[in-house]
Amino acid sequence: MIVDFLPFSAIDFPGLLSAVSFLSGCNLRCPFCHNPELVIGSDFEDKSEEFFYLLKERKNLLDGVVFTGGEPTLDKNLPELILKVKNLGFYVKLDTNGTNPDMLRFLIEKNIIDYIAMDVKCGLEKYRSFLGFKGDLDRILESIKIIKSVKNLKYEFRCTVGSFIEEKDIKEIARVVEGSKKFVIQRYIKKGKELLENDFKELTTYELIEKSKFLKNYVKNLEYRFYEN
Repeated sequence: MIVDFLPFSAIDFPGLLSAVSFLSGCNLRCPFCHNPELVIGSDFEDKSEEFFYLLKERKNLLDGVVFTGGEPTLDKNLPELILKVKNLGFYVKLDTNGTNPDMLRFLIEKNIIDYIAMDVKCGLEKYRSFLGFKGDLDRILESIKIIKSVKNLKYEFRCTVGSFIEEKDIKEIARVVEGSKKFVIQRYIKKGKELLENDFKELTTYELIEKSKFLKNYVKNLEYRFYEN
């Protein structure tokens, strides 16, 4: 279910004006997460009806809808929600951590997704110790393979980079996304509302570019996003 939403965004869906819907629950515990209430909370009000009312009122003002979280692919009702959005004439973007390739494959086969943004949060070897992931790491690789294999799908892989990302993380990320059409480096912005207390630091523009430039040799298009997405 949709537990919260942003009525208007000019930055969350590349090239389009969108509304952003938030689904709750996540199978990662990223210490730098800015939406901790969506990760660990459970007592949510269903705002789906209110959200779809908004979309009907703004059909001529908005181009698309973003599904984010939390991790939206964990919600078994996600395909139904997306189909309702598509039936209203909107483009759909999905934000995901890539841990549920079965749902990704289903949505792609149904042809109801227009854009996928998958976070590759660090080197795979750190997913358990740093992010608390308890699943099969091969499922993340499977998601990357699925996304890259669809010719007409618009997508980006992305990583939020702060002091917690090391050189070895960048090299491991480069290996697993090699050949991708688009990779986005996002600047980590410390907001004081994160899942775990930490001493992570923001990087300067120079530090951000220097730390991530290794990726240029592995992806077709490397972009930088200096605002929080």
